[in-house]
Amino acid sequence: MASDERPSWQVCERNFADYVSELQPGFEIAARDGGVIDHDVFGADFRRASRFCAEIVRPQRLESVLMLLPRWKRRPLGLLRFERHTRPLFEKDDLTRILALLPVFELALAVLPFARPDSDRLLSLSQRESEIAGHVTRGLTTPQIAALLGTSKFTIRNQISKIFDKTRTASRSELAAWIARRSIAP
Repeated sequence: MASDERPSWQVCERNFADYVSELQPGFEIAARDGGVIDHDVFGADFRRASRFCAEIVRPQRLESVLMLLPRWKRRPLGLLRFERHTRPLFEKDDLTRILALLPVFELALAVLPFARPDSDRLLSLSQRESEIAGHVTRGLTTPQIAALLGTSKFTIRNQISKIFDKTRTASRSELAAWIARRSIAP
């Protein structure tokens, strides 16, 4: 592959808007049912005439694609594609089995932004906030942290609130888990 050529999946990602109108019937079924198998919607004529098939499907030698449309609070979270490059094609039983896992995918995708290491959020804590977060992680109460640092419990309460905002956490235990996942306890 030449350096200026891109794999077809990257072409699809970059030019997705160009293919949406062709793929709309599949998206509508996936939105209604949670998922769809490509050959249940798109027949041989579509495969011959479609720009999407010419630029994406055929170069990847895809035989069958099963698409899931995970959602959270009625909002789509993305599109999951399961591809087969050899036969057998996906069948209704495959769709049924994968749809049983759809709630797991939805939950995982919904919490993903909170589970990723995020250096920007980590760097946004001041030295003092990191110190307080470390005390919270060790299980100290607000009055205990205030006594240890020689400040008011109200000041500590306000700083913990700012830490929650910066780390997008909502409780002491969630903050402790966030810090533990990153192994950054001050």
